[in-house]
Amino acid sequence: QQQQQQQQQRAASRSRHDLEQRAASLPQWQHRVASPARRQDVSQLPLSPRELLHSCTTVLIGGCSFWVEDMLSRGSFGCVWAVSLPGSRKGVLVVKEIVCNSGIALRTAEFEGEALQLCTNLAAEGEECVSHVPKLLAMDVESLNNETWRVRLAMTRLPGDPLDDILLKLELVQEPQEPMQRLGKALGLVHTMLRQLSLTMVFISMCVFHRDIHPRNMLMEDRGSEQPPHFGLVDFGLAVEAQAWQKGGWRLRGAAGDCRYWPPSAWAMFIFGAEELDRHAAWRREYEAHLDLHALGLSALEMFVRVAPTMQTRKVHDKDDQEAAILAGLLDLREAWDRYWEDASRFWKVIFGAYSSGRPLGEAKKTCQEADAHQVIAANLRELAVVVRRLQQACENFTGAPLPRASQVFQVLLNSVSVGEAPEAPPSWSSIQFLLEVSPCKVPCSWSIIQAAIGDLGLKDSKVEYVDDDGDHVTFALEGGKLIAYCNGRRGVGVGETADSSGLVTELKWSNCSQEGWAGSIADQFNAGGLIPKGMLSALRALADTAGVPHNIPADDESEQPSVEAEPEPEATPAAAKLRPVGQQQQQQQQQ
Repeated sequence: QQQQQQQQQRAASRSRHDLEQRAASLPQWQHRVASPARRQDVSQLPLSPRELLHSCTTVLIGGCSFWVEDMLSRGSFGCVWAVSLPGSRKGVLVVKEIVCNSGIALRTAEFEGEALQLCTNLAAEGEECVSHVPKLLAMDVESLNNETWRVRLAMTRLPGDPLDDILLKLELVQEPQEPMQRLGKALGLVHTMLRQLSLTMVFISMCVFHRDIHPRNMLMEDRGSEQPPHFGLVDFGLAVEAQAWQKGGWRLRGAAGDCRYWPPSAWAMFIFGAEELDRHAAWRREYEAHLDLHALGLSALEMFVRVAPTMQTRKVHDKDDQEAAILAGLLDLREAWDRYWEDASRFWKVIFGAYSSGRPLGEAKKTCQEADAHQVIAANLRELAVVVRRLQQACENFTGAPLPRASQVFQVLLNSVSVGEAPEAPPSWSSIQFLLEVSPCKVPCSWSIIQAAIGDLGLKDSKVEYVDDDGDHVTFALEGGKLIAYCNGRRGVGVGETADSSGLVTELKWSNCSQEGWAGSIADQFNAGGLIPKGMLSALRALADTAGVPHNIPADDESEQPSVEAEPEPEATPAAAKLRPVGQQQQQQQQQ
């Protein structure tokens, strides 16, 4: 035992020296590849391994000791703590601790680490744009018992305070500025935020969709009058792998994040399910690819509304006064935003109330369906678009002191925020960059840059998940080069006397079936298994080949689809009512 403790101490010393070197380079944001995730047995950890983090203690992650300072935030899925390396400066690192009570929650937490590792690798390649997201230093996954795991992520701490807190302060500040000066400041602030974070998303969105962008997950640091503020994006706890999501993973995962920043397609997904999105191509395309774009655009619009001047008592003596037209447009925008926020918050209270109290979401979905939440939100967003377009025109007609970037900022808001209708040209992060006049050389022109950064993270088809004919949630995951099987979040192969809780798969057996919608049956080496849906065989075959597991799975046919992420809804969604995009509804009404 003494020899083992000495070896652990030497390993911790080497790891601490390595991490200290990385921490010393934090201002340049040039971190090398972080320590790989390690699954540990808690019996090997020193000092109260089952104890959750608390202030004034030491925690071992990736073989390195971190001194825990204070809790920074507590969210729905974990707590974030300020930490430091012994003997180093304080306040530059954080640790996120997540307790997972299911296999799905464990995989979600692990993927957050993989997403941060991607950002770390991009930074190592010299991509400065990813300095706006945290970089992973180390990750540990600890099994507390057969059903509970604890994930700890050590990462860099971005500078600044939550954007929502800063906006609240700016709203309360009575600056002695002329309205047009404050308008110019608001436009510059929004332009800087959009420019920094949209450039970051150009890179990240090729591999990861965040799904929870809003001002509380953004940080802002004021760097004085000589430099623009620095914006950051944190909390990848709901992130998904982009390719798997677009290949069908969105069907099996519920709408997530703060619903006040959802586009209409997310509301339709929450209330009616994937089948309704299949009926309307515009909604499906939006939900597949533009959730983050809408959320960032709506957050930027909120920031503009809260920072822009609100001269409610200003008297307009000349109705043709150009400045008066702008100020009137700002008042209209504030009123339209207040109406949107009131309705969105009303529905948010219904959803969050059910979630926080542990009640089934079916009741919340029914309440939102009866209130036509998707249509109410879409109508409010259309009203906002009309007001923004009118304000854009007023600023373009203004012949007084120039309002730089006004037209650009308003056009970006119009292009990024969805209103529930199919746009003439689908928006993209690159098109947003073009509007903001960002140098095109900073935008990746090929997939090779991202592939080099991905490395061996396992972000590409590292698991196959589906629901079999018995309603069980089946997962085959590639872990450490081995194929591991999960059933309803628990590792395991075989049944009864042959049951093996390790989940290690040594053989896969396929047999054909004639049932509609199923691609056959899949059994493990103990002949335990069930039916697998169509569209999953090719991905499972590739996974088995990668792990070197013998199988007789046939080659994919034209109907096969790659693997998808899976996170079943808590319960079946209500049957879809008569629901159509607004454009189709108006057309039908005109025909009638």
